Amino acid sequence: MKTYLKINKRAQGHVEMILSFLIFISAVIFIFTFLNPLSQPKEKISSMNEIKTTIIGNLSSDIGQLSIITNETEDCYNFVPSDYSNNNYFEIENAPRKYIIFFSEIFQENYASKKDDLCSSVYYTIGSYSEDKIIVYEKVIEMKDRYLAYDSLKKSLRIKDDFSFNFMDFDRKEIPEMSVSKDIPAGIVRDSYDLPVRVINSSANIQELILNIRVW
Repeated sequence: MKTYLKINKRAQGHVEMILSFLIFISAVIFIFTFLNPLSQPKEKISSMNEIKTTIIGNLSSDIGQLSIITNETEDCYNFVPSDYSNNNYFEIENAPRKYIIFFSEIFQENYASKKDDLCSSVYYTIGSYSEDKIIVYEKVIEMKDRYLAYDSLKKSLRIKDDFSFNFMDFDRKEIPEMSVSKDIPAGIVRDSYDLPVRVINSSANIQELILNIRVW
C-alpha cells in the first residue's frame, strides 16, 4: 500500500510539471499571436519607410544642373537646352563669372540673363551636367493645403497609417508655412524620422533644411 501511494505521488508530480509547461507554452503563444510585441515596431518601421518614400516622391522633382564659367573678356555664354533637358531653365550667378543653369518644369519660363546665341565659345567654358531629385517649395505648400482635406490626401497617396510632416532649419526651428500638425492619440505607437534635405523654389533659391516625418 505504501509503495502504491509513493508511485502515485510521483506520477502526480509529473502531471503537474507537464500541465505547468503546457500553460507556459500557451501563454507564450497567446502573447506572440495576439499581442505580438516584436512585430509591431517592425510594422511601424516598414510603414515609415513606405510613407517617407511616398511623401518625398510627391514633394520632389527632377532638377538638372549645368555649370558655366565665362572669361574676363566677355561675360556671356551659349548652350543648346535640348542637349541637356527639354524642361525650362533658370540661371543663378553662383560666383563672379560662374553660373549655374537649373532645368526643370517648375520654372515658368526660360530665363538666363547672360545667355547670348551669338556669344563665341572662346568666351565661356561649359562644365558638367548633373540631375537629381530635389524637394520643391511650391509642392510642399500644395501638400500642406491638401492636408486640410486629410482623408482625401491619404487616399490619393495610398497611405493607410496617419502621418504629419514639418520642415525645420538646422537649429530645429520649425518653418510654419511648410509644416502641418495633427493630434496624436495617447497610447498610440508612433515613429519619427529626420532627414536633411535641399528645397528649391521656382526662382532657383535653394535651402538646406531638415524634414521631419511622424507616423502613428
